[in-house]
Amino acid sequence: MWISEQTALQIAKERMGEAERAAARARAVRLARASRPGVRIRLGACLVRLGRWIMEHGEAPAGQSVDIGRARL
Repeated sequence: MWISEQTALQIAKERMGEAERAAARARAVRLARASRPGVRIRLGACLVRLGRWIMEHGEAPAGQSVDIGRARL
């Protein structure tokens, strides 16, 4: 069975359209993944912020009593 030129062109156009949509979908997925840092990076940044907070809100020097009502939380 022979395919006419019009049918072959139509099939080619449909396949090109499908390929363009698939490429656009793949680009969107890559951009969505790249827009947010990984779990390890976010966890590391959170731990750094926690460490800085702890350093700023240090403990009372040894031997000094701390009034519970006035302790910084």
